[in-house]
Amino acid sequence: LVQPDKLDTMFGERSLSEGGMLPRVMACHANSEPTKIDRTTGVIPPEVTFNWRQLIFDLLQAYHQRRAEAHSLTPAGEAVRLLDEHQHRIVERRRGELADADSFAARWNEWAWRLSVVLHAARHGSDAHNHPVTPETASAAIRLADWFADQQLALLENCRDARKAKKEEAVLELLRLRSKRKWPKNAVSARDVQRARITSTPAEARALLSQMEAEGRLVGKDHRAPSGGHTVRYYRKAGRSS
Repeated sequence: LVQPDKLDTMFGERSLSEGGMLPRVMACHANSEPTKIDRTTGVIPPEVTFNWRQLIFDLLQAYHQRRAEAHSLTPAGEAVRLLDEHQHRIVERRRGELADADSFAARWNEWAWRLSVVLHAARHGSDAHNHPVTPETASAAIRLADWFADQQLALLENCRDARKAKKEEAVLELLRLRSKRKWPKNAVSARDVQRARITSTPAEARALLSQMEAEGRLVGKDHRAPSGGHTVRYYRKAGRSS
């Protein structure tokens, strides 16, 4: 548990993001409101506390302190399908809206797999290795992972906006520099943006330019060389003649 402002500072620190630490942290703001003391509120029943402590003890003894060959869990086929579909949905978002938060989104399916193990162990205790991971457990893990993913994006919102604004200005500056070349004059492609190191990946460059076009800051036009080859989309500053 940390103070909210410290958490915001951590998520604004680029080295912690790019170094891989923060993308692995399932963090959230509790956003709890002040409440009055209610002496009538019940406490956790003693048997629940005992069962929880016993579960942790059994899991440690069965798996953490085990000196023999390690046990492994086998997910049911439907559970694997659900987790794979979860990964596929994330990949589509990483190619578009989440291109600038790719290092974070890349961990979300990993979270779901890890949470599947946690929930499965909570259900079966020290006998977990004798039961397959069910689709129900996988679905619950995916819901938890998605909830924490939304919380992570909320924590990243301010720094993502600031970085996006900085990159947009860099794109506009690149367009100004392109005014001196013969063709395409006053235009840039996603490849140009990446080669200028404004973005780190082609997907992020495409997403950035598409967002700027959607916001009315750029105008895009597809071009294919007369000699053939693949189509390239070039972008000019809105209001400039193409």
